[in-house]
Amino acid sequence: MSGADPADPMAELRAFNLRAQAALREFAKPTIAVVRGHCIGGGLELAVNCDFRFAAPDASFGVTPARIGVVYPPAAIKVLLDLVGPATTKYLLFSGELLSAEVAERRGLVDRLTDDPCGRQRSSPRR
Repeated sequence: MSGADPADPMAELRAFNLRAQAALREFAKPTIAVVRGHCIGGGLELAVNCDFRFAAPDASFGVTPARIGVVYPPAAIKVLLDLVGPATTKYLLFSGELLSAEVAERRGLVDRLTDDPCGRQRSSPRR
């Protein structure tokens, strides 16, 4: 990673995370993030790089590292901005608050809100 501080123990992890995000964006087949529970910080970074985000009603989304001054890299901010627009991006980055699954769906962060985000169909008994 160019310009990284060799004394920074997180540099390697951040570089790995950026490579993972790029791999999701460049993958030849559709990618789906299935979210149950919290999708925060690096998890949100990965989810927004997928083609679709399916979420359970208990899911929540946020950039809580903002509360302690941790800043997303510009590439991650651009992906979020392209997905949800400037107002929601600023809100997530500046507030550090969590969005409920319902609010995230209204703001375009979630594509499908469902009790079973994996889309498993219940099997009917055989006759």
